[in-house]
Amino acid sequence: MANLNQFFSQAKVMIIDSNLASRVAIRQSLMELGAQNNKIFCLKTLAEARKVLETDKISLVIADYLLNDGIGTSLLGNQHNFLFLLLSSNNSRAAIAKAAEDEVDEFLFKPYNQEDFKSALEQMVLDWMNPNEFERALIEGKEFLERNDHEKAETCFEKAKQDKRTYSKACAYLGQIKKVKTDLDGAVKMYEDGLDSNQMHFRCLNGLYQTYLQQNRIEDAYRILKELILNFPENPERLAAAVYLAVKTDHFKDIEVYYSVFDFMTQKTPSSVKHLCSALSVAGHYHLLKKNTIQAMLSFERALTLSLGEESYVQYITERLSTFGLKKECDRILEQFAISKKVA
Repeated sequence: MANLNQFFSQAKVMIIDSNLASRVAIRQSLMELGAQNNKIFCLKTLAEARKVLETDKISLVIADYLLNDGIGTSLLGNQHNFLFLLLSSNNSRAAIAKAAEDEVDEFLFKPYNQEDFKSALEQMVLDWMNPNEFERALIEGKEFLERNDHEKAETCFEKAKQDKRTYSKACAYLGQIKKVKTDLDGAVKMYEDGLDSNQMHFRCLNGLYQTYLQQNRIEDAYRILKELILNFPENPERLAAAVYLAVKTDHFKDIEVYYSVFDFMTQKTPSSVKHLCSALSVAGHYHLLKKNTIQAMLSFERALTLSLGEESYVQYITERLSTFGLKKECDRILEQFAISKKVA
């Protein structure tokens, strides 16, 4: 317990939450645990947080999942030297998956009472200060990996594989080393071993997807990417890649699935919108070829809605409808587009 008190008394802590009442309550709990008031940064945005990280050595970050300028876990890079507690009032699968993807140290749903919050925070710090031998091997392996000492890193990760709790993560890092050594088949084997233990392990899924791409195994890459999208949906760049590969591999029926995923995403970029609009338009043409006019019109209308009636999509869609002799449907699209232009 003395070590725990020492941690809080010496730690520089960053709280990032857009809600003032939440920031005040978290600060109070931290001070009750021994944190020093002058070492606590209370911030509202990611931009403010990034500035602090540039100048101060932070030991603990407590961040809300959804902030005014992005997702709290975007502060986590490949290498970070602070403990991370993620808070969320959004108990969706996407929020939970994002926490797992970014490997946060602890995750709590709002609302929570302050005693539960302090207990979770204390346990997180204790686990970090007292890792078991396999967790320690994982930590040491990552340190060797950062120094490009692959042989010693491999030894550590092989030891970490001996425990079920660290097995999949160790496999992911071993796969990473094999890729550096251009042993792509060995990397695939490692990622697959990790997924045998935990079929939804993000690092193993993502590593396997990237390796299949390197091997030009496009169908296999798409199959794994679809699993990533369905289980770790909060990534617009990955969604853009999925819709591109769905079209490339003729999996047009999956486009509607990705539209549903996109609809619930909190992060949406112009690039992901453009890719999805293009994919929906092509999927609509596919449905016309299959003589499924109702599904085709649904895809076309979704593309136009997302693109805000962009003229290039209107032209593509009306040309396809005209080719198939669907004058009534074509007129309907043109009328909707004209109305949307007037509203804009």
